[in-house]
Amino acid sequence: MPYGHPVRIVHISDCFAPRTGGMETQVRALATEQVKAGHQVTVLTATPGSSTSHVDDGVGVVRLTVRTPGDLPIHPRTRTVVTASLAEMSPDVVHVHVGEVSPFAWGGIRAVCGLGLPRVVTVHSVWSPVMRRLVAPMARRWARPPTVVSAVSVMAADRVGFALAVNVHVLPNGIDASVWGPEPPLAHTGVRFVAVQRLAPRKRTGALVRAFAAASTGYPDMHLVIIGDGPARRSLERRVASWGRAEAITFLGRVTPESIRETFRSSDTFVQASRRESFGIAALEARASGLPVIAYGESGTADFISHGVDGLLVDDDAGLARAIGDMGRDSVLRSRLTSNARGKPVEHAWDQVIPAVDELYERAVTAIRLPR
Repeated sequence: MPYGHPVRIVHISDCFAPRTGGMETQVRALATEQVKAGHQVTVLTATPGSSTSHVDDGVGVVRLTVRTPGDLPIHPRTRTVVTASLAEMSPDVVHVHVGEVSPFAWGGIRAVCGLGLPRVVTVHSVWSPVMRRLVAPMARRWARPPTVVSAVSVMAADRVGFALAVNVHVLPNGIDASVWGPEPPLAHTGVRFVAVQRLAPRKRTGALVRAFAAASTGYPDMHLVIIGDGPARRSLERRVASWGRAEAITFLGRVTPESIRETFRSSDTFVQASRRESFGIAALEARASGLPVIAYGESGTADFISHGVDGLLVDDDAGLARAIGDMGRDSVLRSRLTSNARGKPVEHAWDQVIPAVDELYERAVTAIRLPR
């Protein structure tokens, strides 16, 4: 390519702003960082927006959309429309982002392969056994070289590599270290736990509130704040109220990043109950802000949390409840883990992640040039 001069980069993602999930937020952040580095960056997406083509913070956004129920990010002729767009743009490299169900990205990969363009594919989710059986036969056709395949954590990469029978690189998500570094904590009463997540079944918010309720019974100074919204919110609020724990467990809904940082400053521990967490960007932001983290040891979050050092990693829901109870009642443990978290350098900042992205792009370009 090489990265000594500006290059033309195209990202392909089913979902993008105005949707605000983890993958689309990461794609937007990565594209913005690449624009800052002087590159020409465009995102192709099936997510509808106010216009079909515009520039957002220097990032070109092309929306290849059709009218669908609920504005689902799908297109019946994905390969055709993506092929036409890429032929017009003539990118140096294409970066495709896939989740567990990504019909637009799958069609986009076929278009990229058909054009013979250098490509990197990043998997942002944990493929379930069912999805591995469904996806693998199709995906193995495009996953072989010269395609460069990556995933956002060691755990996710291992599962994708097993399913596709290819080498999978680890390409972690990135954060802005200037935004998420430790700040002076705010005074507060009691011991406060915080979670930031979409309130949907996959994130297991029900398991979180059950574990917290069990751990905090008889300890009125323990409080849990849950930031985020989703289809499960109303039922969760009703469940917590029926337990008589509405004062101990607060649902804040969706808030701004500034409000999240302020909540972190007045909290003691971040807790995450999802088992199938491919990375855990909110947990990384919390740890970077100086909070110890409780999470599942088999999740991608274990890439940056060390058990007993800057957090506690658990194996099951009983262990989750025990860890919450230990952090709530053991001030010595809490103080030690907090000190370690606050003293640990910010990991996966963009100045660390972007070179890893560049390396994979170089691999993709080199792979296309090599005789096969």
